[in-house]
Amino acid sequence: AQLESSNRFLTNKYVALDTSNAKTTALAKKNRELEAENKFLSSKNTMLTSKALNLASAESEIDTLIDNATSCSAMARTHLERNSSLLPGTERKLMSQLAETTSRILDSAEALRSRLFNKAGQKGQRENG
Repeated sequence: AQLESSNRFLTNKYVALDTSNAKTTALAKKNRELEAENKFLSSKNTMLTSKALNLASAESEIDTLIDNATSCSAMARTHLERNSSLLPGTERKLMSQLAETTSRILDSAEALRSRLFNKAGQKGQRENG
């Protein structure tokens, strides 16, 4: 009877250890899966950070272009308004063309800025869920 009791006790311990071992194996597998996912997400985070820095740089360059085009257009128009009667026809025509061209550059830069950052915002929203 005592041998049978010891045998049952040991069998129960073996089953408990076997169950514990199976749980440990499952947890180890899940841990490896989570580590792989973490590595992937970390890589994606690095890529998105790089893209964000590139966008910030592009935004700064576009802002500079807009500022320069605004200034150039304003100077050409002011020069044209103040000195139109004093300027020879060719110079007056060139100043007018300069004002128009810089105005178009300004419009294009503002449209580019809008498209670029609206697209980036939409893409970021899709990537982030």
